[in-house]
Amino acid sequence: MWRNIWRIVAVLMIGIIIAGIVLLLNFTAPNPTGRRYSSEVVNLDLSNGDRGTDGERILATDLNAPNNNLEKHCICGAVATTTSQCNLCRVTITSVNTYRLPDFFTEAYIADSKNRNSWQSLDTREYAQMTDYADAAIALDIPLWVFVRVDTIVDQPMYDLVRSTGGDIVHYFAVPDWVDPVNIIAIVGIILGSLIVVFVLWREFRETRHMSQIYRDVPEEEPESPTNRSFPAAPKQDDPGVVIHVTHQKMDDAEEFMDKVKNRVEKTNGNGHFSINVDVVDDDES
Repeated sequence: MWRNIWRIVAVLMIGIIIAGIVLLLNFTAPNPTGRRYSSEVVNLDLSNGDRGTDGERILATDLNAPNNNLEKHCICGAVATTTSQCNLCRVTITSVNTYRLPDFFTEAYIADSKNRNSWQSLDTREYAQMTDYADAAIALDIPLWVFVRVDTIVDQPMYDLVRSTGGDIVHYFAVPDWVDPVNIIAIVGIILGSLIVVFVLWREFRETRHMSQIYRDVPEEEPESPTNRSFPAAPKQDDPGVVIHVTHQKMDDAEEFMDKVKNRVEKTNGNGHFSINVDVVDDDES
């Protein structure tokens, strides 16, 4: 029973090892990048404007999508028209004064990069911008995704606003000296699972070798043959008791035989008379 239990544990550990490897590859996150964190670490020594540009550059690579600051597809207001800053009005929102220009605007989603320490609804300018983005996303029936740093402080109203579109706020941009806790869990799982699998394989090898040794030590049973079959010892012919017993047996057999012959003759002629005298040797005389 324990052997089967260890085998089940080994199978589970193999599953944990596979899951850990998948997590380390960082491509299964439920956001448009498929990643839990950015492919590059943001440079915190840049100015505020350059930090924003750095975040957009990294996100464009991870999304594999064009930066909308070049495409210039806009969320337009009721009276807005295309200008040098807006090549295409993708959707019209009456609450927008002129136009809004998200960092990324595709057929599948709207995305924006926020490479900053804090991003909260108390900043009315930011909240108004996200409200317009959310209204446009809902009108187009696509999600809004906002990518912030792994250490960015975000309050609940911002989460509620963005999540109302079906998207989310992703703590995404890695900063120097930051370590993904999921990676730590994955590494521990891989190491622990590997040790247990090796232990189970060692047990299997040891038990298999032990059983093989037992089978080799057990002598094989030879089939009986005329050369090795045991027979009862023949009685000694010079034993007086044996001679007397054999003699009596032969006399009894002879008398039985003569009775059968006599009966046969009588049945044949009906009147025949048959007489046979058998001299019995007295035991004392023999």
